[in-house]
Amino acid sequence: MHYQEASFSTVPAFLTKLWSLVEDLSTNDLIYWDISGKSFHVSDQTRFAKEILPLYFKHNNIASFIRQLNMCKLLSKL
Repeated sequence: MHYQEASFSTVPAFLTKLWSLVEDLSTNDLIYWDISGKSFHVSDQTRFAKEILPLYFKHNNIASFIRQLNMCKLLSKL
């Protein structure tokens, strides 16, 4: 009997980092889950780009962050 290994795709690094930063309670003043837990909000784009993005990504460009959200087919209302 032959078994085939299940092929699992890996989660893109961007999504892993995004999840981590939204889950991080220390960033809740700038990015946080909405009450439903199905979306998140960025309360101050300027501070978010300057203070948070460089901690998780190699840039501090909000436009690049939004572009990546769109590439992952995540709706952006920033």
